[in-house]
Amino acid sequence: MSAVASPKYSKLNQQVSHEAALLDYAVRLARHRQGRRAAHVHLSRLAPANRREHHIRIAMSTLEPLLRKFGGSMFRLSSDDLIVALKDASAANIGDYLGKLEFLFFEDPLFDAQTGAGFEFCTLYDMMADYASFLRLSRDLEARASHQRKLATESQNAKAPKAQSAGE
Repeated sequence: MSAVASPKYSKLNQQVSHEAALLDYAVRLARHRQGRRAAHVHLSRLAPANRREHHIRIAMSTLEPLLRKFGGSMFRLSSDDLIVALKDASAANIGDYLGKLEFLFFEDPLFDAQTGAGFEFCTLYDMMADYASFLRLSRDLEARASHQRKLATESQNAKAPKAQSAGE
Protein backbone atom coordinates (compact mmCIF):
# COMPACT_ATOMS: atom_id res chain seq x y z
CA MET A 1 0.00 0.00 0.00
CA SER A 2 1.33 3.37 -0.91
CA ALA A 3 -0.12 6.53 0.61
CA VAL A 4 0.45 9.16 -2.05
CA ALA A 5 -1.30 12.38 -3.03
CA SER A 6 -4.71 12.06 -4.65
CA PRO A 7 -5.94 14.77 -7.03
CA LYS A 8 -9.50 14.67 -5.65
CA TYR A 9 -8.53 16.62 -2.51
CA SER A 10 -7.16 20.12 -2.06
CA LYS A 11 -3.41 20.31 -1.49
CA LEU A 12 -3.79 21.41 2.15
CA ASN A 13 -6.23 18.58 2.94
CA GLN A 14 -3.96 16.01 1.27
CA GLN A 15 -1.03 17.12 3.34
CA VAL A 16 -2.91 17.20 6.60
CA SER A 17 -4.29 13.73 5.93
CA HIS A 18 -0.81 12.43 5.18
CA GLU A 19 0.52 13.65 8.51
CA ALA A 20 -2.48 12.07 10.25
CA ALA A 21 -1.93 8.83 8.32
CA LEU A 22 1.75 8.89 9.26
CA LEU A 23 0.91 9.30 12.95
CA ASP A 24 -1.63 6.47 12.73
CA TYR A 25 1.02 4.29 11.06
CA ALA A 26 3.61 5.17 13.72
CA VAL A 27 1.24 4.33 16.58
CA ARG A 28 0.26 0.99 15.02
CA LEU A 29 3.94 0.23 14.41
CA ALA A 30 4.63 -0.04 18.16
CA ARG A 31 3.81 -3.76 18.15
CA HIS A 32 5.47 -4.54 14.79
CA ARG A 33 8.86 -2.84 14.83
CA GLN A 34 11.01 -5.83 13.91
CA GLY A 35 12.52 -5.37 10.44
CA ARG A 36 10.90 -1.97 9.91
CA ARG A 37 12.74 1.12 8.75
CA ALA A 38 11.70 4.56 7.61
CA ALA A 39 13.49 7.25 5.65
CA HIS A 40 12.60 10.93 6.03
CA VAL A 41 13.65 12.60 2.79
CA HIS A 42 14.06 16.31 3.51
CA LEU A 43 13.06 17.76 0.13
CA SER A 44 12.13 20.97 1.96
CA ARG A 45 15.84 21.63 2.48
CA LEU A 46 16.44 21.87 -1.25
CA ALA A 47 16.58 25.21 -3.02
CA PRO A 48 13.12 26.46 -4.13
CA ALA A 49 13.97 25.80 -7.78
CA ASN A 50 14.34 22.10 -6.92
CA ARG A 51 11.08 21.84 -4.96
CA ARG A 52 8.65 22.38 -7.80
CA GLU A 53 5.74 19.98 -8.17
CA HIS A 54 7.39 18.01 -10.97
CA HIS A 55 10.51 17.53 -8.84
CA ILE A 56 8.39 16.14 -6.01
CA ARG A 57 6.62 13.77 -8.42
CA ILE A 58 9.97 12.58 -9.81
CA ALA A 59 11.26 11.94 -6.28
CA MET A 60 8.11 9.98 -5.45
CA SER A 61 8.39 7.96 -8.67
CA THR A 62 12.03 7.20 -7.92
CA LEU A 63 11.05 5.68 -4.58
CA GLU A 64 8.02 3.70 -5.84
CA PRO A 65 10.03 0.54 -6.78
CA LEU A 66 11.39 0.47 -3.24
CA LEU A 67 7.82 0.53 -1.89
CA ARG A 68 6.75 -2.32 -4.15
CA LYS A 69 9.81 -4.42 -3.36
CA PHE A 70 9.56 -4.05 0.41
CA GLY A 71 5.85 -3.54 1.01
CA GLY A 72 6.05 0.05 2.10
CA SER A 73 4.10 3.26 2.38
CA MET A 74 4.99 6.79 1.33
CA PHE A 75 3.74 9.91 3.06
CA ARG A 76 4.03 13.32 1.40
CA LEU A 77 4.14 15.94 4.13
CA SER A 78 2.94 19.53 4.05
CA SER A 79 6.57 20.62 3.72
CA ASP A 80 6.86 18.37 0.63
CA ASP A 81 9.21 16.13 2.56
CA LEU A 82 8.64 12.43 2.00
CA ILE A 83 8.61 9.66 4.55
CA VAL A 84 9.01 6.15 3.21
CA ALA A 85 8.22 3.33 5.64
CA LEU A 86 9.40 -0.15 4.70
CA LYS A 87 9.46 -3.73 5.94
CA ASP A 88 12.60 -5.87 5.74
CA ALA A 89 14.63 -3.34 3.77
CA SER A 90 18.25 -2.97 4.79
CA ALA A 91 19.92 0.40 5.15
CA ALA A 92 21.86 -0.49 1.98
CA ASN A 93 18.62 -1.18 0.06
CA ILE A 94 17.25 2.19 1.08
CA GLY A 95 20.58 3.88 0.43
CA ASP A 96 20.56 2.71 -3.18
CA TYR A 97 17.34 4.62 -3.86
CA LEU A 98 18.37 7.63 -1.80
CA GLY A 99 21.53 7.76 -3.92
CA LYS A 100 19.34 8.03 -7.01
CA LEU A 101 17.51 10.97 -5.42
CA GLU A 102 20.76 12.64 -4.47
CA PHE A 103 21.93 12.25 -8.07
CA LEU A 104 18.74 13.98 -9.28
CA PHE A 105 19.46 16.97 -7.07
CA PHE A 106 23.28 16.90 -7.06
CA GLU A 107 23.53 20.52 -8.26
CA ASP A 108 21.50 21.78 -5.29
CA PRO A 109 23.49 23.78 -2.72
CA LEU A 110 22.49 21.18 -0.11
CA PHE A 111 24.95 18.82 -1.74
CA ASP A 112 27.83 21.27 -1.92
CA ALA A 113 30.92 19.11 -1.52
CA GLN A 114 32.61 21.90 0.44
CA THR A 115 30.08 21.81 3.28
CA GLY A 116 29.20 18.12 3.32
CA ALA A 117 25.62 19.17 4.01
CA GLY A 118 24.20 16.46 1.75
CA PHE A 119 24.03 14.23 4.80
CA GLU A 120 21.12 16.41 5.94
CA PHE A 121 19.06 15.25 2.96
CA CYS A 122 17.70 12.13 4.66
CA THR A 123 17.15 10.78 8.15
CA LEU A 124 16.97 7.00 8.45
CA TYR A 125 15.06 5.33 11.29
CA ASP A 126 15.50 1.72 12.37
CA MET A 127 12.33 1.04 14.31
CA MET A 128 14.01 -1.34 16.75
CA ALA A 129 16.42 1.40 17.85
CA ASP A 130 14.74 4.67 16.79
CA TYR A 131 11.02 4.06 17.31
CA ALA A 132 10.63 6.67 20.07
CA SER A 133 12.23 9.33 17.84
CA PHE A 134 10.06 8.34 14.88
CA LEU A 135 6.89 8.45 16.96
CA ARG A 136 7.86 11.86 18.37
CA LEU A 137 8.55 13.13 14.83
CA SER A 138 5.16 11.82 13.67
CA ARG A 139 3.36 13.52 16.56
CA ASP A 140 5.18 16.80 15.95
CA LEU A 141 4.40 16.73 12.22
CA GLU A 142 0.71 16.03 12.87
CA ALA A 143 0.52 18.81 15.47
CA ARG A 144 2.06 21.30 13.01
CA ALA A 145 -0.26 20.20 10.20
CA SER A 146 -3.28 20.46 12.48
CA HIS A 147 -2.19 23.95 13.50
CA GLN A 148 -1.74 24.94 9.82
CA ARG A 149 -5.22 23.68 9.04
CA LYS A 150 -6.67 25.63 11.96
CA LEU A 151 -4.94 28.83 10.79
CA ALA A 152 -6.16 28.29 7.23
CA THR A 153 -9.72 27.76 8.44
CA GLU A 154 -9.58 30.89 10.60
CA SER A 155 -8.20 32.87 7.67
CA GLN A 156 -10.98 31.63 5.37
CA ASN A 157 -13.61 32.44 7.99
CA ALA A 158 -12.19 35.95 8.44
CA LYS A 159 -12.41 36.56 4.68
CA ALA A 160 -15.96 35.21 4.36
CA PRO A 161 -18.62 37.92 4.24
CA LYS A 162 -20.56 38.27 7.47
CA ALA A 163 -24.25 37.45 7.26
CA GLN A 164 -26.39 40.41 8.22
CA SER A 165 -28.79 39.81 11.05
CA ALA A 166 -32.49 39.78 10.18
CA GLY A 167 -33.24 42.95 12.18
CA GLU A 168 -30.86 45.18 10.20
